[in-house]
Amino acid sequence: MIRKLILIFIALSFFSVCFAGSIQDMHKAVIAGKNAAAVGCGGTQTFVGDPGDTETFEFEAADFCCTEFSEVDIDTIINTYDNTQVKNGSYALSIALTGANQDDNYVQADFGSGDADFTVDFWYYLYDAADYNSVYIHTATTTTNPAGGDGWNIRHDHFSTGKAHIYTVSAINNDTSIDITTNQWIRLEVDYNKNGASTVKIYDATNTLKDTLNFTAENNDLRYLSFGCIYSNADATNTHYYDDVRYKSGGGGF
Repeated sequence: MIRKLILIFIALSFFSVCFAGSIQDMHKAVIAGKNAAAVGCGGTQTFVGDPGDTETFEFEAADFCCTEFSEVDIDTIINTYDNTQVKNGSYALSIALTGANQDDNYVQADFGSGDADFTVDFWYYLYDAADYNSVYIHTATTTTNPAGGDGWNIRHDHFSTGKAHIYTVSAINNDTSIDITTNQWIRLEVDYNKNGASTVKIYDATNTLKDTLNFTAENNDLRYLSFGCIYSNADATNTHYYDDVRYKSGGGGF
């Protein structure tokens, strides 16, 4: 009887070890699967969430990691898989503007429905220029028209070598930043609050807060984010780089 109990105990112990090992293997497989999806990320990720997945521009040319992104590239000046200037990973979005009438070239994210309270941020390469440039680089709207003007606009103002300003515009009021050093990546974080006080925070390449811009949001539920030259502009003659766009429902910043 004792011998049978010992054999049963040994068998149960062996089963427990094997079962635990199987669970561990299954867990590792799930993690590996998630990591593989993130690396390949061809339309497998969801931008919308709290927070959603980050659009990293790491998939391939003319395609995205997040299903909510698309591009309109009439003049063939957009590269969603550019390794010239990159903040994180190996690739970023570039839009090579050469002057006026290129406002119909942009990358756009669609939330799927309107949102009244959310945070969005992205990295932007603050290029240097010796002459005056004033270019709208980003907007949020209720419709697919980037020039709709019913959310906010962000403008890059460059006046002389070495320094630039970030300017935020809404239909109600505007604000402009202190001098920001050029030839570096900056992170722009927008905290949108429908019909209320909203902010654009500016961080430098080390993720240090440099300035906070304030604007009053209109009474709109926004649905679309657009990256590119929003209006026809003869001053828009530089290549603009964007990386790692994030969205967080509920607002409050990241």
